[in-house]
Amino acid sequence: MALRYLLLAGVGLLISLGFTYSLAVQSGDPFRQDFWPFWAIAALVGVYAPIRLYQLWRWSQARADANPVKSRLETRMEARRARVAAAKARAESGASAVEPAVYALGFIEIHDRDRYADYEAGFMDVLGQFRGRLLAADDAAEAIEGDWDGRRVVVLAFPDRRAFQTWYESDAYRAILQHRQAAAASVVLLAKQPTPPKSD
Repeated sequence: MALRYLLLAGVGLLISLGFTYSLAVQSGDPFRQDFWPFWAIAALVGVYAPIRLYQLWRWSQARADANPVKSRLETRMEARRARVAAAKARAESGASAVEPAVYALGFIEIHDRDRYADYEAGFMDVLGQFRGRLLAADDAAEAIEGDWDGRRVVVLAFPDRRAFQTWYESDAYRAILQHRQAAAASVVLLAKQPTPPKSD
């Protein structure tokens, strides 16, 4: 690693000094005293810039490897394939009844706000692609009855249980779920909408 930094610094220094020399020649004697500050700045930039750019590149690669979020198009295609498969399965089984809507209720105790923010950054985009809706998200829910420990409350709605499972098990959601699981202790419940009574 140290050798790589030395090579980057050397190449950057040569390029920076060469560029500075070409500009200085056009102004007369490149080695006169009032040019020395420019030579010093060129040397610093030539050494620092390539090393810093290389570090940023390595950081971006490491972040991409640790969080392999699929592209927006791939995520939409995945959701579409899941919906088609679910519809085909219902048709083949002869199921005629419409599945009730379901609601996911999350009770979340956050202990790492920065890491949880990484989860929130990609949450709404992935949720919408799988037909989910955010109904409520409250860090200060009011207790009307009983005691409450102050955890964050999140309520989501999905057209049916299949839609929820498709979202929850998708690669796109799994890629951000790791941030919530690392940043908070959560309890997630799934409740279904009551089926209306049949009329005679």
